[in-house]
Amino acid sequence: MTWTREAYTADGDSLFLSEWVAGGQSPYFLPISTACNSRCLFCTKNYNPFSGHPGLFRDLSDIEYQLSLMPEHSRPINLTSVLPGRLAEGEALLHPRIFDILALVRRRYPTNQLRVYTNGIILGENGFLSSLSRYRPMSICLSIHSTRPELWARIFQRSQADAHRTLAAIQELLGWHFTLEAAVVPLPRLCGWDDVRETMRFLDSSGARRIYCHFPGYTDLTPAHIVRDIACDLDDFTAFAREMRAALSSRIIPMPDMDAPVQLPLARIVAQTLRGNAQTLGGPYRSVVWLVSRAAHARLQSLLATRGPFPNIHVLHPVANRTFGGNVIVGGLLTVSDFVAAGAAAMEAHPQAELLLVPTVAFDSFQRDLLGESAHAIAERLQRPVWLVDPGTGEVRRHLLARPVYRAADCAHAQIEQAVSRLSAEDKDGDQRDPVAVFPVESPHGALSAEALSVLLADWRSPRAGSLLSRHISMMKDDRALCVEQWKTAGDDAAVRNRWLQLEKHGGRWLLRWIHEGEAAW
Repeated sequence: MTWTREAYTADGDSLFLSEWVAGGQSPYFLPISTACNSRCLFCTKNYNPFSGHPGLFRDLSDIEYQLSLMPEHSRPINLTSVLPGRLAEGEALLHPRIFDILALVRRRYPTNQLRVYTNGIILGENGFLSSLSRYRPMSICLSIHSTRPELWARIFQRSQADAHRTLAAIQELLGWHFTLEAAVVPLPRLCGWDDVRETMRFLDSSGARRIYCHFPGYTDLTPAHIVRDIACDLDDFTAFAREMRAALSSRIIPMPDMDAPVQLPLARIVAQTLRGNAQTLGGPYRSVVWLVSRAAHARLQSLLATRGPFPNIHVLHPVANRTFGGNVIVGGLLTVSDFVAAGAAAMEAHPQAELLLVPTVAFDSFQRDLLGESAHAIAERLQRPVWLVDPGTGEVRRHLLARPVYRAADCAHAQIEQAVSRLSAEDKDGDQRDPVAVFPVESPHGALSAEALSVLLADWRSPRAGSLLSRHISMMKDDRALCVEQWKTAGDDAAVRNRWLQLEKHGGRWLLRWIHEGEAAW
């Protein structure tokens, strides 16, 4: 197999580089191949609802270009794709110019550990490990699911001779002083739990530092006869992982880890839903629905129950994976259409919901799902404000997705914007009247008389008021509108603040009725 132009789009862009950029330009990942030399029973590469571009090798010039963009650091370099992604995972060691690539990497990162994921078949080739050893320190993460040659051959759909050669190569690995890691997919229906235990013990006794234990997944497109061989109960998988953690010295990492505590900055997320917003006229979002993966639902429910109650209502709603189907439950494989379907059901059950929270893990750095659809579509289709929430940091991305709920066909935005602009402008084109419906004007500081409002507006018009960053207008009724402005104040301690202005239509004119200022939350 050789590299072809298929590794580039019709516009000449590198699929590998585009994937790396979309994954957030991680300095730790260097994808170089989507080719593979086995057909694992549990691999969903052929049963995905999208093409993963299999069988590609990355061009050396493109690899060198990415290396030039990667910063200096001391962390390991992973010669694999950034997951989840639209490129299939491949065998990096199959690249026909793998040793030229390793030389390029070593020139940029002379002492960093290199990490390679492999099924190990190529490791048994004569002289391969000797050549590979020149680029140590290197960690080999071996994909191995049974140490019985007949079962190994059936799982990988290779010959038993390949099985014997690969299993023998594991001991040779240690002789060349590679670091050993492993990835195991338990297949109790095919192998039996005792065989899976023996495989884990073999890896542990061989010195594997980490053993990733992957739940066997399948999609709606997976043939029934394969599902019969690989299906596994999630509770049984979780119990097995607990058993192995207690019995082995290797670090056991279940994926998903249903016992892991949720590391979620809940207080920070809730606090942001309590800050002023347009829909509730400066008050908190009163009812918030979290759209979460089925894998995280029970643990998040427990966390909310432990930390609550909160000043506003927070409800969790699990998102079923309709795109992949099968037994896929993790958040990273959810798509826009999955969130839209779950969001519609959640709003039917909780019609008072004013805000939807969606995890960022399902989207790349361009806020696109695995099918390339933008997360903006969730808010567009559900007609509700939607925030993307980073479960790790608690950071929310609301400025791109929050949309007004109330809209009218003819919202007269131009007239409203003109009235609002007059409040901040000193020159009123000869008209000395401020556009005010009636005095006193309601505000958080009490009712404002004409004189008090003039003092406030004079402060708004002063140089220290700063600069306007954004203005959002939403229609509440045909004769009532809400305008939210975001201002950056002047000075060394510049801060961002919001202004809420409610206007009413009187005799064809839009006039101020209510004002408020507060910390930015738009």
